[in-house]
Amino acid sequence: MKTKALQSLLALTISLISAASVACGQTYDFSTATAQLQDNRNLYGNRVIAIIEQGDRGEIFRFQAGAIGANTKTGIASCTKWFSGAIVFICAVRGYLWLDDCIGQYLPLFDTYGKGDITIRQ
Repeated sequence: MKTKALQSLLALTISLISAASVACGQTYDFSTATAQLQDNRNLYGNRVIAIIEQGDRGEIFRFQAGAIGANTKTGIASCTKWFSGAIVFICAVRGYLWLDDCIGQYLPLFDTYGKGDITIRQ
C-alpha cells in the first residue's frame, strides 16, 4: 500500500507541475490531478489537500477531501526526497539542466567543500 501511495503522489506531482507550468494568462486543466486525488484519497485516510498558487494570480487550484485544511499540521514523512527528485527530473526532461552536470555548477557552495564534482545523477 505504501508503494501505491508513493506512486500515486509522484503521478499527482507530475500532473500538478505540468498543469501549473503553463504561461500566465492561460486557462488551466487540472482534471487529471483532480481525478488522481479523488481516486486515491482512501490511501491517505481520506485526508487530502492540494493547493497551487501562482504569483499575482493567487490560488489557481484547490482540492480538499476529509477533515484536513490549509492550516492543519500533519506529518509528511520523507516526501521531500521524491518530490525534489521529480522536480529535478522534470527540469532535466525540459532541458533546463543535465543529469550529468556537476552540482557545483548550480550550487557553488559545494565547490567550497570539495563536493562540486558530484553529478546531479548521483
